[in-house]
Amino acid sequence: MRLAKSLLLFAFPLLLWGCKNSRVATQALQPNVHFVREAVWLGDGKYFYPQEMTELDQTGLAVVIGGEHRRLTTDGEIYDPTALVAAHQTLQLPCIVSVTNLVNGRVVSVRVNDRGPADPGRVIALSPRAAELLQVDANLPAQVRVVLQPVPSQQLAVQLHGGGLQLAMNLAPVGVVAQESLAPPPGTSASSRYRSGPAVPRADAADPDNVQIVPDRLPEVVYQAAPHPGQLYIRVDEFARADYAMREAAILAPYGHVEHRFGGGGEQFSVLGGPYPSVANADAALKLALRLGLRGAHITVE
Repeated sequence: MRLAKSLLLFAFPLLLWGCKNSRVATQALQPNVHFVREAVWLGDGKYFYPQEMTELDQTGLAVVIGGEHRRLTTDGEIYDPTALVAAHQTLQLPCIVSVTNLVNGRVVSVRVNDRGPADPGRVIALSPRAAELLQVDANLPAQVRVVLQPVPSQQLAVQLHGGGLQLAMNLAPVGVVAQESLAPPPGTSASSRYRSGPAVPRADAADPDNVQIVPDRLPEVVYQAAPHPGQLYIRVDEFARADYAMREAAILAPYGHVEHRFGGGGEQFSVLGGPYPSVANADAALKLALRLGLRGAHITVE
């Protein structure tokens, strides 16, 4: 009897401790969606400087998000690997972008709600479901194009700044899609829609009455565009003087060279390295460039 009482007295604090930590874990996962911008963060030895953007059109390498699923994203959402979501290094959160797999032309729209990838040689990290629809191998970097969709992204900002509107579930995305429906290709579930035509739905940004609530879970719509696989390069910030550009290009030798063009009110000299024969070669060149001070260096697909 004494032994039973002793065990009970010993187990009771552990039970309370377990309940307390369970409550803490549950509370930690309570969503608190908020707008995030201009919060500098450090990833893999490189500082990233996010800012609110109205335009973005970039190419590079994508990876697939791995690791813990039960966690909060940077903007306070519960991460869902089955949703069309992604992580970006510098865009405002949340926002909507279209992602094109340049190798096969498949395009989906995703909700960017997290920071990453930490690797400066990767431009975006995709949820497993987004990667599946794009037919991106989870074990290999994929050539992608990322384009910011300004209208739904701005409407998301309005939703979060304008009185804390709750994000609607299962609503149609903003804009009107007027492409022909096609049969789903292999690897696309019957619940997904598959269309040909432009990747970005049309919407009237100038009409203030055309503000619709952007859903927190985007519908699974796959577009088919023309494939545009390319080669890997490293681009560095443009310079107004040729000697500055040539000095930077020398760091990327033997692949470095300078492109000369007119724009922005005068002559511009752009530093370009490549093409590199493999992802490993491009990664090594980027790591060297960053270590030697080329802070604007990044991998592109051209």
